[in-house]
Amino acid sequence: MNPQEKARYLAYKEPSKEIRSAILCSQQRLQQWSKESKNTLKTTIPQRDEEYRKHENLIGQLKAAEARNRIRLMRLKYQSFRVEEVNHFISCQPTAQRALRLELLLPRKIDTSSPGDTLDTLEGGQRWWEEHENAIFDTLILIKLITARQQAMGLPVLPSQEEEDEEELANNEAIITYSDDE
Repeated sequence: MNPQEKARYLAYKEPSKEIRSAILCSQQRLQQWSKESKNTLKTTIPQRDEEYRKHENLIGQLKAAEARNRIRLMRLKYQSFRVEEVNHFISCQPTAQRALRLELLLPRKIDTSSPGDTLDTLEGGQRWWEEHENAIFDTLILIKLITARQQAMGLPVLPSQEEEDEEELANNEAIITYSDDE
C-alpha cells in the first residue's frame, strides 16, 4: 500500500494500547493546565480590574480637564471679540455724545461677579439702576458739557440730541423721585 492508502486505513482502525495511553496522558495534561489557568485568572482578574478602573478614572479626569479648558478658552475668545466689537461701535459713532451713551449702555467688560440673571427681573433692574446711577448722571453732565463746548466752538449740534438729553434727564429724575417715595 502506498502511504496515502495506509493513512486512510489506519484512520478508521482502533489505535494501539501505546497510542491510547499517549492520547489519554495528553488529555489529562490539557485538563490540568486548563484548571490551573482558571485558578490564576481568578486571582489576577481583581488586580487587573482595579488597574483598569484606576486607568479609566484617570482618563475621565483628563477628558474633564480638557473640556473645562476648551470652555474657558471659548469664553475668553467670546469676551475678547465682544470687547473689540463694543470698542468698534463706540469709535464709529458720529458724535461724542452718542459715543458716551453707547459706552455707558454697553460695558466693555462683562461683569463676572454677578451670579447671572435673577428670577425677579424688577429686583435685577433696581439693582442695575443702583449700581449705575452715578455713572449715568456723570455721563449726562459730560454730554451737556460736550454740547456746550460744541456750541462754543461753532460746531453744529443736532437739536434732536438736546431734546433727547432733556427728556432723558427728566425721565431719570422722575424715576429717582418715584423710587425715593417708596
